[in-house]
Amino acid sequence: FGCSYVNLGDDGAVSISLLLRGTRLRILTLYGNNIGVRGARALADGLRQNQRLQELNLGAIECGVEGEVALCEAVECHPWI
Repeated sequence: FGCSYVNLGDDGAVSISLLLRGTRLRILTLYGNNIGVRGARALADGLRQNQRLQELNLGAIECGVEGEVALCEAVECHPWI
């Protein structure tokens, strides 16, 4: 699923995090969206509940150190990413 440079913001990231919880999605690309700390934390929560995702592409989302830490911790515990 690709959703790059579409100005998702935190609300869009929260919606995608809900999608992650119940999907068999294997690739997620969210380059260039203005996802902040709240959105990054939501994505991290969604990743923790998803066991199928194999590739996560996040670049230029500008979630700050706090958001990056949340995402890194979730990815570190994920079985496939």
